[in-house]
This record gives sequence, structure tokens and C-alpha cells, in this order.
Amino acid sequence: MPFNGDIGMHDATWRAESDYTPDRYTWDGSHGCVNLPFGAAAKIYDLVETGSPVVCYWEDEIEFVPVGED
Repeated sequence: MPFNGDIGMHDATWRAESDYTPDRYTWDGSHGCVNLPFGAAAKIYDLVETGSPVVCYWEDEIEFVPVGED
């Protein structure tokens, strides 16, 4: 589910449920995507529509790429 160019949300079936802890990203993060347990990814996929806003918080500035303009 892309939301900013090549950045998106997707299931991460290679991770165990116990891997999803509040600080995991500080030592074992992704390369930009939001990794989700399979069930969470499925639920989000069923609930959102193309063009739904996604709000992310980041410490560094990144370029915003509107949906459909990547």
C-alpha cells in the first residue's frame, strides 16, 4: 500500500508477532516502509481507499510525493 512514492505499508511475514515493540525500529528497522503484522496489513487494506491521507512523523525533512505523481 504505497503512500509516498516507494514508501508504503505492507505485511512483514518474516517478523514474529513479538518483534513489534515500540523501540524495535531503533536497532532493527525497515528501509523506509511501515512493516505490519499480516492481520494488521489486511485490516488496513480493507478499510482505506486510494487517496486516503497518511500522516507520518519524521525527524529529517523528506519530499512529499502525492499519490499518482511518483
